[in-house]
Amino acid sequence: MNDISRYVTYYEQDGLLAARDLYQELPPSARDATGVDLTALRDGCAYRVDYPALVKRAAQYFA
Repeated sequence: MNDISRYVTYYEQDGLLAARDLYQELPPSARDATGVDLTALRDGCAYRVDYPALVKRAAQYFA
């Protein structure tokens, strides 16, 4: 999730269009959040990163 989070940040905050390429270069297993409890990740995150929403945005931006 760290790479996905970083690439979404690059795209949203920095306007870095190359973030799509970086995301696409990840192995499919790194892009697949199926079976990952994203809500638990969010709830356990000290910064309260909304991982469920983040994964949705990554799919919208980079798919």
